[in-house]
Amino acid sequence: MHDRLVIFDCDGVLVDNEAVWKRIADEMAAELGIALTEQDHERYRGVLDLEMYADLSRRFGVVIPNDLPQRLQAVKIAACHTELTTMPGASEAVRSVAETGAPMCVASNGTVEETVAKLSAVGLLDYFGDRVFSGCDVPQGKPAPDLFLQASRVMGVDVARCVVVEDSDTGVQGALSAGMTTLVLAPNGPSPFVARSGALAFSRFSELTDQLVRMCSGGGGKEC
Repeated sequence: MHDRLVIFDCDGVLVDNEAVWKRIADEMAAELGIALTEQDHERYRGVLDLEMYADLSRRFGVVIPNDLPQRLQAVKIAACHTELTTMPGASEAVRSVAETGAPMCVASNGTVEETVAKLSAVGLLDYFGDRVFSGCDVPQGKPAPDLFLQASRVMGVDVARCVVVEDSDTGVQGALSAGMTTLVLAPNGPSPFVARSGALAFSRFSELTDQLVRMCSGGGGKEC
């Protein structure tokens, strides 16, 4: 009986949507008279959409239309069906963990509807079913630990036995704050925060997958 839970982030880990999401964010920000820079995109990487627009409102003194969050989600979901692909190595990682018998779930700051649409579009939803958790459904999304703690409670696995796969500083901070082992997909090298955080960073998904499989098989084929 497995008691190791693997918690995958979605954006940038399972789904390659960075370029698409940047374009959508640029379009929505332009509607507010704001031109986002690369530094802005990095600032909001992994952050709840509502928190991003609240921060833009504070920084630039603009009023956010009440219907913007709903329109943003609709645009993102529409893009899921035509523009998204899996991250290189993500399908193999999910399949390899599934073969160990370890339970898996997804924890994303996106809405459940949005995350389900992404996973469905890239053919990964069947691995997770309804085990999708949203930062919109807890008191605070990432970088707070609430989302990861909720996943641990619902899945019935102690935080000490949870392994999180993340790619952003925001997600890594939340996972570590929850007391969970954290593996980081960092193809361009770890950020300064990740480098000093104690999380394990991997430049290739194949290496990260090997580590996951070892952890979920007890290092020698036995269940953990």
